[in-house]
This record gives sequence, structure tokens and C-alpha cells, in this order.
Amino acid sequence: GLAQAPVYRRAPLSRFVLSQRGSRCSVATMAAVEPKVFAFVFPMASGHINPSFPIARSLAASGHRVHYLCREQMREAIEDTGATFHSETEVESELYDGREPDIFGATATLKRELGLESESIVNVLFKVRNIQREM
Repeated sequence: GLAQAPVYRRAPLSRFVLSQRGSRCSVATMAAVEPKVFAFVFPMASGHINPSFPIARSLAASGHRVHYLCREQMREAIEDTGATFHSETEVESELYDGREPDIFGATATLKRELGLESESIVNVLFKVRNIQREM
């Protein structure tokens, strides 16, 4: 049959986790013993990025490695959390080399490159999304 999950009654469940070996330890101990790598990937939209900063700051303070893939404009705020900044235009150079440096500009350039000028932007986004994923 299925193994029954352990039940902890002495402390709130959120205070304990199971390590990879199955033993119980506190979240603080887990962070100190088994640091993880976290990656945040956001468009240039402060409503998406800003709420992640307290999480990134907490993860970094707990000894985890935190990385962001974003635009240069957000570098200072990202690095202030203790995270490592990675420029999306450098990492995704296949998409941005020779094209306008924002996603809409890059899409407009792809639209011209692929002869889709007569298509609506919505149709173009659907048609080039797989190309952009591969780039």
C-alpha cells in the first residue's frame, strides 16, 4: 500500500520540512544545510517584479542563490535583494541581436523578417511564439 505521510503535532507544519533523506528539520536548518538555486524570470513590468523582491531577499538571506533574468533598468533593485542579475538581452541574444531591444520591438522586427506585415499583432504573436521560444 501507500506509505502514510508523517504527521507533526508539536509545531505548525510550515515550521518543518522533510529533508531529501526523509528526516524532519526546521526550515531554517534546511536553508543552512541544503541551499537551493532559485530563478525569477519577468517581463519589464513592475507589478510582476516588485512583489518578488521580499521573497528573493529572504531566500538570499537564508543562504540560497537567487537569480533574475530581466532588463538592465531593474539591475539595481534586483541586486539590492542579494540576487544575481542576468540581462535578458545578453542571455537571449538570438532574439535581440539586430532587433529592437524590447519584446514588442523584437516581435515587430520578426514580423517584417517573416513577411507578416499585413497580419495583426495578435496573429503575429501566435505565429512567432514558437520561433521566439527556440531563440
